[in-house]
Amino acid sequence: MKKLLSILFVFCSVLFYAQSGLNASVNVHEVDCDLSSAKVTAAGGVGPYMYQWSNGAGGDTLSSLTEGNYSIHITDNTGLQTDVSFTVPPIVCKVVIQNKFSPNGDGINDVFVVVRADQYPKFLLQIFDRWGQVVHQQRAPFIPWDGTHLGIKVPDATYYCVFFYEEGKSKLEKGSVTILR
Repeated sequence: MKKLLSILFVFCSVLFYAQSGLNASVNVHEVDCDLSSAKVTAAGGVGPYMYQWSNGAGGDTLSSLTEGNYSIHITDNTGLQTDVSFTVPPIVCKVVIQNKFSPNGDGINDVFVVVRADQYPKFLLQIFDRWGQVVHQQRAPFIPWDGTHLGIKVPDATYYCVFFYEEGKSKLEKGSVTILR
């Protein structure tokens, strides 16, 4: 599955003005479901600019950022300086609902999986047949579904699932899953 399907794009821009006439903006991008990157753009003063990030890195871009507070010290060619602080917010990634599986015992794709379900300890997963009857339901911890209901194999068909990130709350993902034995 392409990583693009699991990316939740987040863009944050912070603009700072310093009394020295040197100003900067920091753009934070969520790269994937684990890391972000930040790019600073300096203006005013006289270029070129020197950048010193709080982790010791140089340059106008910093990658592999996790949630937390960061800062950058910027100096222009004449010695004007400014400091910029910013926060990388928590990265919240959506779950990915598998859309088909084949519980036929061949060891290949035999169970239904919800990717990243384990990151949501208060989830509720419900799977319904075409008549709206619950054929599978679970709460944390996530256990892959084997395509049975009350110990009996459900028929090959398309089922509908709802993943509540937190039981009783409105944030959810919907999808369908087809069983092909």
